This record gives sequence, C-alpha cells and structure tokens, in this order.
Amino acid sequence: MNCKQYEQLLWAEAEGQLSPAEAQALQAHLRTCVHCQRQREVVHATYRALSMLPRYRAPEHALAQVKARLQAPAQPAWWQRWRRVALAPALGLLLALGWWGWQQHSYTPDTPTTAAVNETEHWIELHQQLEVAEWSPTPTPDYFLFTGHSR
Repeated sequence: MNCKQYEQLLWAEAEGQLSPAEAQALQAHLRTCVHCQRQREVVHATYRALSMLPRYRAPEHALAQVKARLQAPAQPAWWQRWRRVALAPALGLLLALGWWGWQQHSYTPDTPTTAAVNETEHWIELHQQLEVAEWSPTPTPDYFLFTGHSR
C-alpha cells in the first residue's frame, strides 16, 4: 500500500470503521512513516473539532415533510405530462402538410407543353394580324384590341 491508501484508512480509523487486520497494517505503517503520523494527528484534530460543534436537530414537521416527499411517487416533469396532449395536434399538422404537399405535387393546371403551345399560337396570331395591318391601309379591329394602340 502507498501513503494515499493509508490516508483513507486514517479517516476510517477516526470513524471507528477499521477491521482488526486493517488496524494492524495501519499501525505497522505508522511506525515507519512520519508523513502518515502527521496526517493521523490532523485527522484526529479534525474529528475533535467537529465533535465540539453544537448539534442541531431538524424540527419534526420538517423531518415528516422530507420523509413524505421521499416516499411519494415521483411526479413527471411538466413537459412529460403535456407530451401526449401535444402529440395529437403535431400529428394532425404533419398529416395536413403531407396531404397539401401531395395535392400540390399531383395538381397540374396545364402541362408545360400545352401552355407553351397556347402562348405560341397567341403570338403567331398577333404576328399575322400585324402583317395584315402593315399591308392594309387600315388596321383590323383585332389589332387594336391585342396591342392596346388607338387610332
């Protein structure tokens, strides 16, 4: 054993918790180690100082309260109590968002090719009207409607 281990035995000796074999080993070490002899004096002085301090007893009602709290079943934290209550709206929101995302993904008002064809047809028709307007002495009424020009 080293001095650190014997130091723990010194505290056990002061508390009266040493077995006879440990007490004999400690006494043999103390005969040869000056450091541990001084430590023993410090430990015993500490215990003497502690024994001179006044002892106070807690009031009976305080002891009863502590015992009651120790024997009572533990109350779950507030967030654990509300976990189930919050789970239902959270799942509802998750389902609503999933349904909305699925609807957005499956909804196609016009396919891109149809929209492009409609826009292309519009510009072709407008171009044809402009060509007619260039060659005719008076523009067609549709020309004024599509372009917003006035006479």
